This record gives sequence, structure tokens and C-alpha cells, in this order.
Amino acid sequence: MTVPVRLFRAPGAIRRARYCYDEMTATTEAQLASRLAAGWHYSLAEALEAAGDRAAPHLAGRSVKRRRVAPAQPPQERRASVKRAKLVQVAEAVVAEVAEPDDNAPPTREELVAKAKELNVSFNKRTADNVLLERITNALRLRDGL
Repeated sequence: MTVPVRLFRAPGAIRRARYCYDEMTATTEAQLASRLAAGWHYSLAEALEAAGDRAAPHLAGRSVKRRRVAPAQPPQERRASVKRAKLVQVAEAVVAEVAEPDDNAPPTREELVAKAKELNVSFNKRTADNVLLERITNALRLRDGL
């Protein structure tokens, strides 16, 4: 092997997440031979393999922190097409409710106004619904002769 050569030893002063090591450069053949005899290696992988568990003394006795992860929630649909589809469903439900009139329900203001105009009953916007209904009822009685 030609010099200069970079050599590695584990464990050492350079710390990484899972191991620590030392490195040095041998500049002469004599220095290379003495470092190889002292336990230095040509590659970091060889040094870590030779050291085994001793390559990570800074991790000894260290408790592993575990992240608490919230349970997965179903993703919320934020796309405009999904929102439109929901609006259409709501609108269809409202239309279905309105499409089926209840015969026993009291008359609406619009119905009262239409009937009052048909019978020429006097009223204005301040006339209460119950008063308007009473006037319409009286007009129908007079018309039918009851």
C-alpha cells in the first residue's frame, strides 16, 4: 500500500449517531506498520466490525426515547369537489322536505298574502299572520253566506 493512508479505529473521539471512531493519516511505511499492529484498520467498516459493541460506548446505558404518536384519524376531505358533493346532498335533502307539504301545517305568510289578495282583504306588512288568517276566514264566510 502506498502512503499516505487514512486509518480508522473504533471506539474513538469522533461521535456519530450509532458509533464513535478515530481516524489518522499514516505518512510513512514504518508508521503504517506500527498503527496496523496497534489495532488501526484501512476502512471504517473494518474498524467498526472489529470493535463490535464497543464502537458505541456513548450509547451504553442510554434510555431510548419513544415518541408518542397520536392514533391516526381519517383524512378530512378538503377538495372543492367533495365540499360541493356534500352541499348537493344537503340541498337535495332540503328539497325533499319542502317537496312534501304537510296538509295539517298552518298556512305560510306567502299563502295568506295570496289568498288575501284573491279575496280583496285589506292588509299591510305589519298585519300579523293570525290577524290576516282571521280576516281571510271572515271574508270566506261572507262570500259563502255562512
